[in-house]
Amino acid sequence: MHNIDLTFPITDPILIFLIVLSIILLIPLILNRLRIPYIIGMILAGTIIGPKGLGLLMRDSSFELFGKVGLLYILFLPGLEMALSDFKKSLNKSITFGLYTFGSAMIIGTLASYYLMGMDLLASILLGTMYAEHTLIGYPIVSRFGVVKNASVNISIGGTVVTDTISLIVLAVVARMTSGVVDSSFWAQFTISFLLFVFIVIILIPMLTRWFFRRVSEGVSQFVFVLAMVFLSALLAEIAGLEGILGAFLCGVALNRLIPAFSPLMHRLEFVGNALFIPFFLISVGMLIDVRAFFQGTETLIASLIVTAVALGAKYVAAWLTQKTYRLKNVERSMIFGLSSAHAAVALATVMIGYEINLFDEVVLNATIVMILVTCTVSAFVVDKASRTLAMHNDEPSQLHVSKNFQRILIPIANPLTLENLVQSALLVRNKKSKGVIYGLNVIDDNNEDSKRLAQGRKLLEVAARLTSSVEVELVPVTRYDLNIATGICHTIKERNITDVVMGLHYKSNLVDSFYGTKIERLIKETNVQLFILKCISPINTFKRVVLVIPPKAEYEPGFEKWVDTVAEIVLQLSLSMQIYVTDETMVKFQAYLGEKKYDFPVVYDILNNWDNFLITSRDIRRSDLFIVVNARYSSVSFVPEMEKLPVFLSKYYANTNIALIYPAQFEIDAETPDSFAAPLQTSVIHTRDTLLGVSTLIQRSLNRIKRLFTFKE
Repeated sequence: MHNIDLTFPITDPILIFLIVLSIILLIPLILNRLRIPYIIGMILAGTIIGPKGLGLLMRDSSFELFGKVGLLYILFLPGLEMALSDFKKSLNKSITFGLYTFGSAMIIGTLASYYLMGMDLLASILLGTMYAEHTLIGYPIVSRFGVVKNASVNISIGGTVVTDTISLIVLAVVARMTSGVVDSSFWAQFTISFLLFVFIVIILIPMLTRWFFRRVSEGVSQFVFVLAMVFLSALLAEIAGLEGILGAFLCGVALNRLIPAFSPLMHRLEFVGNALFIPFFLISVGMLIDVRAFFQGTETLIASLIVTAVALGAKYVAAWLTQKTYRLKNVERSMIFGLSSAHAAVALATVMIGYEINLFDEVVLNATIVMILVTCTVSAFVVDKASRTLAMHNDEPSQLHVSKNFQRILIPIANPLTLENLVQSALLVRNKKSKGVIYGLNVIDDNNEDSKRLAQGRKLLEVAARLTSSVEVELVPVTRYDLNIATGICHTIKERNITDVVMGLHYKSNLVDSFYGTKIERLIKETNVQLFILKCISPINTFKRVVLVIPPKAEYEPGFEKWVDTVAEIVLQLSLSMQIYVTDETMVKFQAYLGEKKYDFPVVYDILNNWDNFLITSRDIRRSDLFIVVNARYSSVSFVPEMEKLPVFLSKYYANTNIALIYPAQFEIDAETPDSFAAPLQTSVIHTRDTLLGVSTLIQRSLNRIKRLFTFKE
């Protein structure tokens, strides 16, 4: 220990790296519980350990080096992940919106910075480019609701390409103007060097990359080559008198088509950036933040209000102009505003460049951090509301409706006591016309790969295969080793293109264990397929009736018709009657679909317009009933905060009831937790939105109860 210096600030490289890795490891785990956006959390961590916080670490050359690499990465990945195909779908409208959002932000932002914040002209113009840039953090919400084909979404995506590219070019020009004389020779030299730079990055580098990929297929070599191209592009940009981040961004755009989104190479590129370089950059930014500035005067607070107001106001003006130009609906204007109002990675990179060339001070840097948090939260709320409205008035045929006869059913098998009921349930929900494939899955934990466990798993799969073969249905056995059971199920869903999962309800083994268990909770969160979760007290063939509870707006879910077919198949094959608790509006759509498909079985309807009254269903439940509850994933159209109470209700009041929970299928998105830099931010912002919604609902409910206490009946 005498060789290790533990005085602050720490200078030992091993300790520095250990502390940073610990932050990168622990901060996301903590933030997932607190539901704080990832990007803000990493910056706050840097602020706490930095020289203006506890003084644990200094912002030395190592942070500057890794931070510089992270800065290039933070622009390279958005260019690489950008959906260029969506940009082409509405090219003219996208260019128009891109010019609107860039122009309005530049004009409003420059004037506000110059007159309200007292900045000089160059600094005001550079801050205007920051207002013009935006990050599509709301896109996962749009994907979840299945409205990605809406014109407003395509316009927003295309506008992002336009405004971010122009903003980065202006950033490069302003940065160069601060270091030299601006005359005619400057502009001539700049124009020639810029065009030569663009030609090399957009034309020659993709040609060279395609040539290399054809001759070298080894993964590591391809990864190193792409990184070399990124840094070559950044170097060429600096040689041309531009900023390196413009080279990294254009390199990402140029290589976009050569690196598929779900390829191993893309995974490696994202993984390295998100695991090391980008966190280093965010922590190094945090080290520059002085939290005390917010309490030592009003300058930082006023700057934060101005920057945030201008950032949101300029984007709303651009959305309004686009609506008037193309006669869009109000909800489409809201969608454009919501998608374009979030400022994150690109804005942070721009402000850091301005700080490094001494155009911005710490006040602007602090104000930008506040602006990022506010705009990302506002974006999530607005996009969520607009997506719900568009989903409920979406006249386009559902992707799920088109392919609903395609069916691959997965049965995770682990417990011999529930095996027979699960297999019977899978056979019941199987589409007889499509002759859907059934897969039996046994996952062996990497921590428990003994031969006894392997033999037990194979035996269970053999029993399941015999059960299906008795009705002339083949079961495909799948045995796989994985990190844990939940990961194995998620990977199998992806690899086998699974459409339905039939599994048993988790057995609660201790007091701290949750009702669903970690495996089911993860499947609910990370998959988009239909989940049929079963707990049988009685054998399936002894059921006499189905009691079905349907949430409000369930008819607007993409998987509505699919789960109705599933329930109807169960009722018909077991010759059961049905009692349904449903809202008035949903009942009309439900009855219409039953009539359209000519389903014929006894049905009794009870109106349940408020899920606060969910417990009234318990009065009619008998031991011979199958109690089916149609649930909803967070942020789906039919999700209501009252659903969070469902596990408590089911475990307390329905303990001796046959229960089936259905989570409807959603539109196809990248459901597995991605390694993208944007993903943790997007997920955390969505969680933040859900938390605020839940808090507002709780407050409203409490106020209503207080009001009832002081309201006397006549």
